[in-house]
Amino acid sequence: MNVVNNLLAIVGAWITGVFGWITDAFTGVLEIFYDEAGFTALGVLLLLGLAMSLVFFALRYIRSLIAK
Repeated sequence: MNVVNNLLAIVGAWITGVFGWITDAFTGVLEIFYDEAGFTALGVLLLLGLAMSLVFFALRYIRSLIAK
């Protein structure tokens, strides 16, 4: 039973480490686009790009529905 407990502790530590790494990476990337004052210039450009992509996707989808 001790082996199982040790194995679960090791797996739990690995999972905690991986989630910590993902959280740190996300926080680091988030600082590029958003800071205490609000969106940065790069963040505004990212939002504009996402909005334009969604609009073009919607237009293409509507156009494909009409073509059928």
